[in-house]
Amino acid sequence: MVAVENQTRDMNANIGSGLPGQSKVTTFPVTNEYNVCKVINDTTLNTLLFFRGCKDCEYTIDNYTTKIMVQECNNLKIHVKGKIMTSVIEIWKCDTVDIDIHTKTLTLQLDLSSNINIVYDTKEHYQALIWAGCENVQLGFNDYKVEDADDGLFKTGLVQMRELFPSVLDDVDQFIVRFIKGKLRLERVVRLQNGYPTTEREAREFDQRQEEALRKLAEQSGIKIKPKPTKTVGRNDPCICGSVRKYKKCCGAV
Repeated sequence: MVAVENQTRDMNANIGSGLPGQSKVTTFPVTNEYNVCKVINDTTLNTLLFFRGCKDCEYTIDNYTTKIMVQECNNLKIHVKGKIMTSVIEIWKCDTVDIDIHTKTLTLQLDLSSNINIVYDTKEHYQALIWAGCENVQLGFNDYKVEDADDGLFKTGLVQMRELFPSVLDDVDQFIVRFIKGKLRLERVVRLQNGYPTTEREAREFDQRQEEALRKLAEQSGIKIKPKPTKTVGRNDPCICGSVRKYKKCCGAV
């Protein structure tokens, strides 16, 4: 109990003053519960809802929260209906967690977890899933079905990533799942030389825009710049579109 109280105190200190114009954010801990089914409706917009060490439980969140964090829980079902002020849910070191989301939750952060199933009522409430060190993650939407998936769910995890990226570091490399041109795509997060996180596609597109801008500027000055050679994509490399398929079975298919 002392450890939980200390962790709650530390979290409150780290959260700081919360949202602009609002009072300080405090933590609402739900810890070490077993075989419980209940509705949580006594949080506020200045409350971080923190599940820790819970097992075989089902929760319905009806009220405002600042953020939802789930840590070291097993076999949980969470129904999110109340507004999340930061639009963020974080899950860490959990196994078998089912979450259905009926409110804007733009960012999901998963770390070192397995068997995580997430279903949104609509893709309009979603922006990105960022994960590292996870196995068997499923993401679904009531108004969107993934192509070539019988159940319409997007599936990802380290097993698939090791096939695409043999050099992947299980607990270090991050992956991001977003809608790109109307389709759900996965990309590996990379770091630029300045430490800024991005993806290979975004870095490539940025370089292309920079090169094109430089070329136009040079042409206006009467200078010709030789185009840089285009990097060749191997047939067994991950497809550049982020589809989580090999290039030869996606954009490079004959």
